[in-house]
Amino acid sequence: MNRVALVVGHNKNHQGARDITSGAHEFGHNSCLALEIAKRLNAQCAIFFRRDLGSYSREMSELVCQVNRYRANAVISLHFNSFDGNHSGSCALICSGSSAGKLAAELTDKCSRAMAIKDRGVVRQNKSWAKVKDGRPAGPELYVLTQTQAPAVILETHFGDHIVDSTAMYNDILDVALAIAKVIDSYQNNSLP
Repeated sequence: MNRVALVVGHNKNHQGARDITSGAHEFGHNSCLALEIAKRLNAQCAIFFRRDLGSYSREMSELVCQVNRYRANAVISLHFNSFDGNHSGSCALICSGSSAGKLAAELTDKCSRAMAIKDRGVVRQNKSWAKVKDGRPAGPELYVLTQTQAPAVILETHFGDHIVDSTAMYNDILDVALAIAKVIDSYQNNSLP
């Protein structure tokens, strides 16, 4: 059975960056985006949230276990970037050697087109960068990429501190949700270009 796991980046107590147009943090914004994507999907879907357990490593371990038990054939973790207000575009992060390359490329292409912003492409993360000296996962995004059993993508839909990106996402969030849903359905049907 084709299933996709949508992971909402961050949580209620660690909400992530703030979007300058909507004022929403990543957690709130991506919770809404995940719901809108799920409404538009033909594929079976579950939305996963990182619970606050007082320890980042426990939170991520629990999240990854839940996603792996779901037995998805794709994992998409929703985020948005923020830097200095001068950077723009959609991008995705995957592990080197991952089979998620086509999925990630299509997601950034369709997201950027839906908002008429730059497609920054796919960053392939070397798995060794995702580890600290004791061999434990170093960060949330890398944890999702390296510890989930299905091909995983971290999708950074836009830069929340860039006025053009932020305004486009605010105005076009339903179009972005539809674009992401169409890519997921194509991936699940083995019909990505």
